[in-house]
Amino acid sequence: MKKLIFSALIATVLFVSSCGKDNEEEDSRSLLGTWYFVSLTVKDTDHYLANKCAQDSEVAFSETDYTHLAVSLLSNGNCDRNITNHTYTTEGNVINYVNKENNQKGSMEFHIKNNVLSLSYPSANANGKKDTYVYRRKDTHDPAVGKWFLKRVETHGKTIDASRDDCYKKGFLRIDRFRISTHFAFPNGQTGGCREIDDTRQWINIGGKYYQADDNKKATTNIAFELIDGGNTIKVTNNNERYYYKK
Repeated sequence: MKKLIFSALIATVLFVSSCGKDNEEEDSRSLLGTWYFVSLTVKDTDHYLANKCAQDSEVAFSETDYTHLAVSLLSNGNCDRNITNHTYTTEGNVINYVNKENNQKGSMEFHIKNNVLSLSYPSANANGKKDTYVYRRKDTHDPAVGKWFLKRVETHGKTIDASRDDCYKKGFLRIDRFRISTHFAFPNGQTGGCREIDDTRQWINIGGKYYQADDNKKATTNIAFELIDGGNTIKVTNNNERYYYKK
């Protein structure tokens, strides 16, 4: 499976686990269901987001079998779909599988937390480091997903109630499972009125911290935003300015 996933995804992946109640699930029954692909971590350090094709990749587990759908991006821009079927057993947090088509055997570690499934394999020539494929349980969402409205701005030592400002109150974030779209409006001190900016980019949740992705779809070290107040507020920090959003 590693070879199939790696060849289908690493070459085409353009590549942040959930906040809230800590829900660690490690028994095989928790695997049951369908999971959609979110991200890939290579050698425990480099994080990549799914591209437009890989976003449709998924793995579906029954009691004794699982099916892996790998969707990869071709050089002509089209998506290629490849389905493999396996039988499997578990020992602790290890899945031992057999490919039904060619009887190839393999194993992978699995961990489940807050509806996020991680499947890990040893990285090639990496001295014990791992490559980890991250999936989210289908029909569940990261707590950041939704539309958030700007409520408060802290800048230059003062606090602004965005709901009372004709410009700031127009600001919002729209977050889906892969992208964050920002509409920001602020007073234009030179011409008057509001200056409005729109921006869309990909994001990734890594251990409860949310990062943005660069043009190569590799996660940057810059934190894009964070959930605070028990997941009820998004905080965005830009240099010495802080912006607070609520649904």
